[in-house]
Amino acid sequence: MNSNIAKRLGIDYKLTGKKGMSYTASGKDEIYIVNLKRVRVGNIELRNIEGVVHEGSFPAITLLGMSFLGKLDMKREGRIMELEKKY
Repeated sequence: MNSNIAKRLGIDYKLTGKKGMSYTASGKDEIYIVNLKRVRVGNIELRNIEGVVHEGSFPAITLLGMSFLGKLDMKREGRIMELEKKY
């Protein structure tokens, strides 16, 4: 997520996060690795998920990473992707 969204969600990433660097298609970016108390998508809620905050307004849309998706079973049929908790 970007730092604007993190601030709006009340995540004090500079205080609680670990500073690092990310290398993306658009170049090198300063990041903060944070622990998210809970992440919810639809009726799936996971706790204590590692997240990343990018300084600035990129990415404009918050993306789900493998720290969340890796705990789910994913099934795709055409344009529909179903997510289900593994345990």
